Amino acid sequence: MLTARGRRGLLILVVFTVLLSALTIRAVVSDASPVAKDAAVSASTAVRSPTAKPTASQPTTRPKTKPTPSPSVSSTTSTGILRSGLVGSGTFTTSTWAKPAVTRTAKLHRFIVKVEGGVPVDPDDAARQIHAILNDPRGWSGVNGASFAAVADSAQADLVIHIASPPTTTKMCAPLKVGGKWSCAAGRKVILNSDRWQLMTPTYHDLAEYRAYMINHEVGHFLGRGHVGCPKVGAAAPVMVQQSISLRGCRPNAWPTTPSTAS
Repeated sequence: MLTARGRRGLLILVVFTVLLSALTIRAVVSDASPVAKDAAVSASTAVRSPTAKPTASQPTTRPKTKPTPSPSVSSTTSTGILRSGLVGSGTFTTSTWAKPAVTRTAKLHRFIVKVEGGVPVDPDDAARQIHAILNDPRGWSGVNGASFAAVADSAQADLVIHIASPPTTTKMCAPLKVGGKWSCAAGRKVILNSDRWQLMTPTYHDLAEYRAYMINHEVGHFLGRGHVGCPKVGAAAPVMVQQSISLRGCRPNAWPTTPSTAS
């Protein structure tokens, strides 16, 4: 049994212990970590704040670039070569006009004219013009001793002269590359580009003269003649010069018999 003095001592010890515990708890609460406080506030704020709406994704804006133009066929405007853009039907109408040679020689050639559909050239009118050119005294009859008769029957012709649109001329002249601009001769065929028949080239200023050159040059190939150069600057060009492309320093000349000397 505790004495009265002992009980008072024990009571004082208990009271002291309780007070010490209370002071320790208060100190712990007062020194709580600021980070913890901020976290609590943030959590509280998050609960009270309305839910943020998701922001719609914006499409990525890419810089606009101009398309690179595709390479195009070189323009012939700079050289003055006129092109119609005409495309023919691929079928031909045969001339029905016939006329004997003006002068009959040992080398008689019978020709017939065929014009492609879509080409604005009358086959009979073209045959008349070609007959006049080939029978002109300045033509091949005066150089080669050849004469030319127009016939209306293809079976009688040893020379067929076609007037064809540029695309058809290109096909008929292959493998020779005429590029839709020029004419050609192949075997017993002469293929005249309708653009050149209608529009000539800048090397000539008279369409009738240019047509005479076309006929005499291509028929020259039919007769076995090849290309030649300009013999002298200022001279009349031999008819076998490629005068449609360049006169090479010569003067234009549509006829085989014109002297190729300077006047």
